[in-house]
Amino acid sequence: MGFWDTVRALIFGENEGISPCTFPLPPETVCPVHGVDLRVGKVWIEYGLYCFSDDFVEAQSARFPWANSRVMGGCIIRHGVPGRVDVKYCPECRESEKAYWREQQDR
Repeated sequence: MGFWDTVRALIFGENEGISPCTFPLPPETVCPVHGVDLRVGKVWIEYGLYCFSDDFVEAQSARFPWANSRVMGGCIIRHGVPGRVDVKYCPECRESEKAYWREQQDR
């Protein structure tokens, strides 16, 4: 199953046997915002239901779409799922995300 097939399966509830630890990496190789090569690294799976502000969602889309600093695991922790998974990320996006959070603290 390819990346977009897996995304569709997760969105439409056909996700039997798919977990964050088996989720394939997307095919993209370059950050569209910063023009740098994406890297692969491990991040923590964070569990719970998160609600992000419109400001954060807009900033993420415009300034750091490939930060991928965490993976949202939903509200159910499954036995046997590792705590960390591989993601593709842009190092410049991660720096931009850190700058965003510093700006929020200064408000």
